[in-house]
Amino acid sequence: MFRLDARTARFATAIFAAMTLFYAAPQARAYESGQSVVTEGLVCDKDSEVDAVVTLMLHGEDLPSALGQINAGAQVPRCSAGQTLLTTYVEKVHTFYIKDNAYTVHKVRVLGVATKTPIGVVPQALDEPMEQFIVSTEKATGA
Repeated sequence: MFRLDARTARFATAIFAAMTLFYAAPQARAYESGQSVVTEGLVCDKDSEVDAVVTLMLHGEDLPSALGQINAGAQVPRCSAGQTLLTTYVEKVHTFYIKDNAYTVHKVRVLGVATKTPIGVVPQALDEPMEQFIVSTEKATGA
């Protein structure tokens, strides 16, 4: 039987509350500093790595291939995607444009991860929060 300690229980409550309120879709949003954000999208150690993955994908690479190129030679992956992360929003870093799309890179502080298992979502808080970078996108509009 799976048992939650008090810290994990608080984290589980926070992650489920954040999932219902602020699920980070790939659409651009107006985030506020300190806001809870749950994401399963692209997350990288550096903002330039987010730029590189997006650029590779827009030039025809699929996500696993783009991630493979960015992570090549690294003992610990620089970028990943698909893992459910509970974060707090820190700040907007920059926006770049490719064709008619605006891509905004945001800095977040990762507080923990949630793993989907056959018995449900199992949350795990990180011992030390870490700063990472995520991306949102929207179709640019002409002036």
